[in-house]
Amino acid sequence: DELQAATPAAADLWDTTARRPKSEGELSDWLKRWLDQDLRGRGVITGREVQIRPAPRGGLGERGDLVVEAVAGERVDGADIVRVTVEVKGCWNADLDTAMVTQLVERYLLPERERQGIYVVGWFAADDWDDTDRRCRACARRSLSVSREQFEREAVQVSAARDVDITAVTLDCSLPPRAGPARRE
Repeated sequence: DELQAATPAAADLWDTTARRPKSEGELSDWLKRWLDQDLRGRGVITGREVQIRPAPRGGLGERGDLVVEAVAGERVDGADIVRVTVEVKGCWNADLDTAMVTQLVERYLLPERERQGIYVVGWFAADDWDDTDRRCRACARRSLSVSREQFEREAVQVSAARDVDITAVTLDCSLPPRAGPARRE
């Protein structure tokens, strides 16, 4: 709701001068800040680019875009820690249609015997998106409503088939139309 409110936060996710979306990393940063604020005071910790599993020979390991952790229950001493791994993709990502399974489930959740994941798709559109940006064509391949339906349906199917609990969220990061004719500067 905040992304498309009267004072839309979606503008925070765009280089509004160049009329290009910011990167997936910047979308993940924005989402972390939003979660930190929304979950403040609830005993929840949100980590950004958290290493889930180290790589062999000391290289960079598997890292979730966001990992949200909290103590399960009211008692802290000896209580279990619950974890949700969040994978964030821009609608232009070449692996958008496969990463829910290949990345979130197969690389992050199953090897660690984790079950909870959220697949976040940032859906971007603007009436005067810089048409030299290759991401523009990739995002135009399907509408916001079709994207939401597709990823929600896939999350249900993957959850049932892989004994995990995946939630798909498609965020409307589109810009409102500019007043008057589009200007090039």
